[in-house]
Amino acid sequence: MDITSENNILTTSVHIKPTNHRQYLHYSSSHPYHTKKVNPFSLALSTQHLNSTTSDTETYNQRLQEVLVNRSYPSNLVTKQIRRASSHTQPTQKSIPPSSNSPSLIAQLHSKLTKVKQILHSHFHILQSDPDTRSIFPTKPKISFSTST
Repeated sequence: MDITSENNILTTSVHIKPTNHRQYLHYSSSHPYHTKKVNPFSLALSTQHLNSTTSDTETYNQRLQEVLVNRSYPSNLVTKQIRRASSHTQPTQKSIPPSSNSPSLIAQLHSKLTKVKQILHSHFHILQSDPDTRSIFPTKPKISFSTST
């Protein structure tokens, strides 16, 4: 996950390592149909939860469509499953009240984010070592997970 800050607002997006060749399950594999059908859906749903902006999600889904079609998935199946994932409620950006003295991170509850608090707190010294991030994070951030949008 990439986390960026602009105007003291944190945004998240899916990070794809340069070594990731996106070799997803080939459609002609011997796996059952339901396994192949769920791949585009689960990949699109996962990125929807991890990206905080709609434009990042759309960009990822366009690339996902291309990659899966290149892996012999029927285009209409991929499109349908991405639309199905998109129909799930996307997390909305939460505003932090200006009176808050401590920076806050509010994210939708997701299994892949369970260790964010531990990681941020144990590596807080890294944020403090850079003048730019130190001004954004003068104290350890409060981390909250939301189950609704």
